[in-house]
Formats: sequence, structure tokens, C-alpha cells
Amino acid sequence: MVRYLPDLGSEMAASAVSVSQGGYNTTMDILGCTTPAVVVPYSEGREDEQAARARRLERLGALRVLDPTRLSAQTFEDAVRDALAWTPRAVPLDLDGRTRTSELLRALSAARSAETAVRGRQRVAPEPD
Repeated sequence: MVRYLPDLGSEMAASAVSVSQGGYNTTMDILGCTTPAVVVPYSEGREDEQAARARRLERLGALRVLDPTRLSAQTFEDAVRDALAWTPRAVPLDLDGRTRTSELLRALSAARSAETAVRGRQRVAPEPD
């Protein structure tokens, strides 16, 4: 078992199927390639983030979910076989958060600057005689 790969996305893209627990970064790599994916989300106690995200993406056709409470050798084999014969749907999500966040912050800053300039001009306007 490999716990860390420096370029997981490339490994997934070169694979026939991806199997993971569906952490955030892994899920973003799944969405960035066309490899069928089976996610067995971590869900202990109140930890439901992975399961909730995986179920939403399953409803969109982006990946398949195997409920960890149903995990057995047979259900695992069935899920992988099913994924091998399945083509995931592309999900129209902007996965370039670093660039998009910068763009949004610049736009917000420009809008705020323009708003501040307008308010400043309104305050300086001469009063009528």
C-alpha cells in the first residue's frame, strides 16, 4: 500500500480505476481526470464530511460510493468491477481555486475602491448657497 504520491492526479489518470476514502484533495484529483472512481468514505462518529461530499458527487455521476458499513471482500470486488465498466460524468466545477480566488479578490478590491471613491466625492461636493 502506498500512503503518499507526489502526483496523485497523474497516477489516477493512468489507472483503470481509483479506490480511495475520498478526502478533499483526493476527490479534487478524481474530478480532474476521467478515471472511474470508487470511494469508501471515512465515517466514524460525527465525521461525515467525506460521505456527504461523495454522495453529492455520486448523484452527479462523477464517482461511485461504497458505504463503509457494507464493505466486504465481495462488495468491494463488485464495486471495482462495476467501476471498470462505467464512465464517470464530467462535473462542471472550477478546480483552479488558486487562480479563481485571486481573480475574485482583485474584483472585490476594485469594487470596494470604486465605492469608496464615489462616497468620497459625495462628501466633498459643495453645498448650495
